[in-house]
Parts: sequence; structure tokens; C-alpha cells
Amino acid sequence: MNYNSLNTPLNNDEIDGNLIQHQYFMQVFNDANKGDLVIAQPVYHSKFAIFSEKYETINDIPNGETIYLPLDTVNLSRALILLETAGLITLKDGIVKTSSTLDDIAANPKNLVWDQSAINVTPAKYRDSGRGLAIMYPSYVISSLGSYDEGEIYMNEPLNDLTKTYAISFVVKASRLNDDDIQTFIKHLTSDKVRQWIIDQYGFAAIPAF
Repeated sequence: MNYNSLNTPLNNDEIDGNLIQHQYFMQVFNDANKGDLVIAQPVYHSKFAIFSEKYETINDIPNGETIYLPLDTVNLSRALILLETAGLITLKDGIVKTSSTLDDIAANPKNLVWDQSAINVTPAKYRDSGRGLAIMYPSYVISSLGSYDEGEIYMNEPLNDLTKTYAISFVVKASRLNDDDIQTFIKHLTSDKVRQWIIDQYGFAAIPAF
């Protein structure tokens, strides 16, 4: 997704808000464009998982296996956090994990091999390589492959204080955050009906954040 295509008109007051990103993508835009976008309301947590059809558990992964990782810096950092939580790597002490890179890996005991690609391309590479090992969003698996086989062997659940910061959120201009129409929209957006809709219709890929 080209986040700039919806963040630029928002920053230029051409639209009222968007619901496409977590705070780290938003901050990348703000830093690059002198933007003034803010999180108005977290809406849902995108599930993020290690997928495999070769291996049933993390312990089954052999030494030297290749794993497909996101290419962009924001999702790469999130993937590294997931790998550390799964016990597959250790990140260096004292780093900001939400901006970590491959250079921040202190230990890789299984000698995993990294293969990076655009996050929307990863599902097809995973499929074509024999569905060995990849970190992906379930929503991208469906959009790229047309089906969802629940091949996760490790997922970012239960959420913790760090992973909760990746909530996909309703974003607005800072100057409009307290406008009546924005606050009215947030009230409806966070209703029980919407929460249940997320669970019923998108539960395979998302967890309500309110």
C-alpha cells in the first residue's frame, strides 16, 4: 500500500481522516513531510505471524532454514520483534526495538537465512518456494493467494505493551482532533456493533483495539 497516497491529502486538509496504518508508518510520513498527523483512535490489531506448512512448531525449524521477511523498515522491525518473542533470535540490548534492523540481531542460534521482499510479494514467494517459512499478515495471504489455510506456527498473541503499539488506527490532523464531527465519528467507530463486526468478519486477521 502507498500510504502517502492517503496521508498527503489528509495532511493537506483534503480528507477528514484515514484508517490504514499504525503509529510508526504515520511517524515516518510526518518526519518526511513535516506532517501534523496524530492517532485519534486505535481500532484493531493486525495479526502478524510466522507461517509454515513444512514445520508444525518453532522447535521443528532446522538449522540454516530460509525465512522470508518484509523489506520495508517498519514491518521488518515488527518481524524481528516477533522472531525474538518466538525465541528464534535475540536483539541487542539498549536498542529501540520498533526501529531495529538485521544489524541489531545479537544471536541467531538456528542460523536462519534472511530473504527480504515487499510485504505484498512475500505470500507468492512463500508459496512458490514450497511454503517453508515466512512472516506475513493473514490479510496479505488472502489478497495475494486467494485463500487462507491457517498455516501459522507462531502469532503475536497474546498482545503485550509493545505489540499493542502497532494498532491500526484512525488518523487525523492534530488541529482537528477535538472537532465535534471527528469525536462523533470515533464514538460510532468504537461501538459494540463495530467491535463485533471486526470479530465476526475479520477475526482471522484482526483483534479489536477498543
